[in-house]
Amino acid sequence: MVSKAELPGEKPYWLERSGVPIFDESGSFTGYRGVARNVTERMEAREAAKEAVAKLEEINAHLEDTIRQRTADIKQKSVLLREILESMAQGLVVLDDDFNIIERNEKAWQLAGMAPSHWAKGTNVRDLLNVGISQSLYEYETVDQYFESCYEALDHGDEFRATRRQGNGIIIEETT
Repeated sequence: MVSKAELPGEKPYWLERSGVPIFDESGSFTGYRGVARNVTERMEAREAAKEAVAKLEEINAHLEDTIRQRTADIKQKSVLLREILESMAQGLVVLDDDFNIIERNEKAWQLAGMAPSHWAKGTNVRDLLNVGISQSLYEYETVDQYFESCYEALDHGDEFRATRRQGNGIIIEETT
C-alpha cells in the first residue's frame, strides 16, 4: 500500500507499506508486522512523467492543428496557382536542375502541337528539344548547342530567347 504522509512543518512524502497481521496464541489480533519505505522519489517521478505526457499531448494536438491549417493553406494556394497557370495566354514549363518538367500549363503542349504525354511531369525537355531540332524547328543543330547558348546568356545576366518555327506555321518564342 502506498500512501502520502506529512509531518507538521515538513515536505509531504510517500510511504510504501506492507505487513501481515499478528495474532496471539489465543488467536486474538495484536497488530501488524511489516516494513515501510520512503518512495517519494518514485512517486514524484511518476507525477512528473504524467505531467510531461500531458504536456506532450497538448503540444502534439497544437502541432497537428497547425499542420492541418498549413496543409489546407497549401492546397488552397496550389489550386490558385493552377488556376493562374491555366489562365495564361502563354505556354509555361517549369524545369528542375536536370531539365525535367516539374510543372506546365495546358498551353505549353497545345502550342507545341504535340500530345500531352510528351509534356508529362518528369519528362526531360532534352528529349523534346531533340525532336524539334531533328525536324529543323530551331536554329540550333544540337541540343548541346541550344543549352550552350542558353547558359551563355544566363551567365551574362541576359534573357535567353530561342525561336521555334513549327510545321503548321506557328512561330513560338521560348524565353528563360
